[in-house]
Amino acid sequence: MTKSRDQVIELIQKLSEMRIDRGATPSEAEAAAARVQELLHQHQLTMLDVESRTFEEEVVTEEVPVPHEMFPTWMRHLADVLCAAYDCEMLMVKKRYGGSTERSFSFIGVESDVKVVSYLFHTLQDPLFQMSTNAGRELGRKGAELVQYRNSFILGAVWQIHERVKRQKDEQVETSSTAGALVEVKGALVEDYMKRHFPKVRTMSFDNEHDSVAYLEGMIAGRNIEIRPGLEGPGGRLESEKLALPRPKM
Repeated sequence: MTKSRDQVIELIQKLSEMRIDRGATPSEAEAAAARVQELLHQHQLTMLDVESRTFEEEVVTEEVPVPHEMFPTWMRHLADVLCAAYDCEMLMVKKRYGGSTERSFSFIGVESDVKVVSYLFHTLQDPLFQMSTNAGRELGRKGAELVQYRNSFILGAVWQIHERVKRQKDEQVETSSTAGALVEVKGALVEDYMKRHFPKVRTMSFDNEHDSVAYLEGMIAGRNIEIRPGLEGPGGRLESEKLALPRPKM
């Protein structure tokens, strides 16, 4: 009996779950991977087709108020790099009400990714601000020099976090036949959402000048910030303790 497209996709999904890290023996995992490739070729499918068919999350937008008269550079770095690390888009939004202006960041992506970005954004702000400020003051930085030191420190830290997340993703792609396709699916969903809801978004460039000493200190801090696996608990609830941050210098 000929299987329908949906039945074939369901079978490929089940075979893709037969991995060593999920209890399969090396020979079982190898045989399952070979069967997946055979089915894909036989039915002219790709893993992108499989993930598109079974992916259930929706793209969402979460707005995070910015309690400042401007968008602080260090905060823009933090939001932008976290979004890049977790397959999200970031917008800086200004809304005018009478004589006042409200500012916010919008995080756009599939719901689970946006939850992680939002959690990390809120959790990392105060420790990184305090660590960068204390480190700059210890070096005698004041005024505009301290501001530049802080911006560079936090940029170095968040790029280290970005690289660590990227390495984890690369490892997942190497061990799972669906991980790479999943990234493509999410990217396509977010891109389509952006085109439909924000067709006239303007891009902004960031100042590339930075304090090299501060940037290197920030990289060290970024390496030492522990982002524990399993950031989300059962049912998509965020658990209470996910990050172990180095104690800031006092």
